[in-house]
Amino acid sequence: MSFLAHATSKFQYSTRSILRAGCLTTDGQEAALPIGMLAGADDPCDDAISVGSIATDNDEVTTGGAAADDPLTLTDPTRPRVVYLSHGSGPASGGTAVTILGNYFANVTEVLFGQVPATSVKVASSNRITAVAPPHDAGVVDVHIGTQAGTTAAGRFTYLATPEVTEIKPNHGPTRGGTLVIIHGGNFVNGETKVYFGKRLAKDVKVLSSRLLVVKTPADEAGTVMLAIATPEGVSAEVPFEFTHSSSCVQAR
Repeated sequence: MSFLAHATSKFQYSTRSILRAGCLTTDGQEAALPIGMLAGADDPCDDAISVGSIATDNDEVTTGGAAADDPLTLTDPTRPRVVYLSHGSGPASGGTAVTILGNYFANVTEVLFGQVPATSVKVASSNRITAVAPPHDAGVVDVHIGTQAGTTAAGRFTYLATPEVTEIKPNHGPTRGGTLVIIHGGNFVNGETKVYFGKRLAKDVKVLSSRLLVVKTPADEAGTVMLAIATPEGVSAEVPFEFTHSSSCVQAR
């Protein structure tokens, strides 16, 4: 049988009980356990916790001390808990508004992206926070929400760098469009990557990974245009692509 003695609480313990060096046992045997330590399975006084006074047979005991200082408060039931982040990535220049959903947000004072505080934090309710990601070097960081009592992990956020283009195949296609072009590079973002052929925006872009995408060319006049890739972080350097009257290029079905 075990019990937790809270501040100014009273309890009755009808079984013979002895407190030895902060350890309360139910079998009448002495045991040495440091005050404030929860007994483990191998301790001589199993199922025992320290109390603030000595109990004897069938005596009523009043314990002392503040509940806030109780070393046996193992978990805080009101500690913030996070269940959802609206965005898992954003540009390294910052500015992404991230909505955080969970519980017990009333006392949240800050949101950290890595070690950097959010540009702004709005605690809309005890269940919802909006934080604006600060500028940060490209890469993955841990997100934490903080109160005066400490921090709680909220998830991870990926800072994206400016896209790069290292190779395109083929680098030419017919003026009618529809050529399937494979583009190698870096920092491509699924769902947020656009490909421009000159001033024309390609409508069919598939990001296969952060370093590989495929795109169908739009129709255009004969001549050379500059291909560029745009993401929320910025625009890549331009590379030339030639529209020709030839139909010898790979056509997308």
